[in-house]
Amino acid sequence: MKKLFCLLLCAAVIFTLCACGKTAPAPAASPAPTASGEVVVAPDSDVSAQESPAPVATDAPAESVPVTLYHGDENCESIVSQEAAVPELTAQALVDLLSGNDIIAENVVVNSFTVDNNNIIQLDLSAQFSNILNTMGTSGEYIMLGSLVNTFMDAFDADGVFLTIDGKALETGHNIYDQTLGFFGE
Repeated sequence: MKKLFCLLLCAAVIFTLCACGKTAPAPAASPAPTASGEVVVAPDSDVSAQESPAPVATDAPAESVPVTLYHGDENCESIVSQEAAVPELTAQALVDLLSGNDIIAENVVVNSFTVDNNNIIQLDLSAQFSNILNTMGTSGEYIMLGSLVNTFMDAFDADGVFLTIDGKALETGHNIYDQTLGFFGE
């Protein structure tokens, strides 16, 4: 029964993602330190303009940055990881990698990204992330949210992620995420 539910859930997500149109991403910006020493990264874009999602890169070219990509296992029961690569280590590049591998929705935009002095990522995403998350059951929500949080924490060697959607706390039918999230178990 779980496999059937997972299969139907995956099919619904893929159908929803295929129905979405792609828009041109915003131009990339480089990190800028603030007076307090925080690194602030403006929303940036994916370097490639592909029509279909790109598979995870296993043999990274010399100019790309290796990262660990977290996602649900084949039964959607736990979070697993694999090696991947991004053109440069930015918040939008990670979001694009996650969406390009059908882990989160397409067209999710990073509204803002900072790493504070306590090594906590402050990540504000567009509503596309929560729109798909709100269609999931508790397992799907756990896998999708955990994949995002774990990928960011690992890539930026952070101690947690405080996630907001368009400046407000992330709310789903199952939970209100108004506190810092830690690493989700694999």
